[in-house]
Amino acid sequence: MSETKLTSDEQKLADDLLWGLAEIADFLGFRNKNNEPDLHQCHYKLSKGQLPAKQIGNVWVSSKSMLRRFILEGMDSPRKGDAACSALKNYHASAGARSFSARKGLE
Repeated sequence: MSETKLTSDEQKLADDLLWGLAEIADFLGFRNKNNEPDLHQCHYKLSKGQLPAKQIGNVWVSSKSMLRRFILEGMDSPRKGDAACSALKNYHASAGARSFSARKGLE
C-alpha cells in the first residue's frame, strides 16, 4: 500500500492542528496538580465557547495559529466579561508564562 504525499501547504495545516483535549490543554499550558494536562479545565473552556475550537464528533479540534492569535489579541483588549482572556492575560503575566511563550514561539 502506497502512502499519499502531502503538499507543503497540507503539511503545514496538519502540523498546525491540535486534535483532542490533551493536545489543546498541553499547548495552552493547562496543568493539574500532578502537572498533567488539565482536561477538565480545557473541556470546560471549550464547551463554554471561551476558546476557539470546533467539535468534530466527540473530538475537539483547534489550531496552534488560531489559539496564538486569540491569546495575543486578548492580551491587548480583552472583551468585558471574557474570563478566558482575563485568565490567559494573568497567566501570561506570571513568570511561568514567559517560558511558555518562548517554548510555544509566542515571543
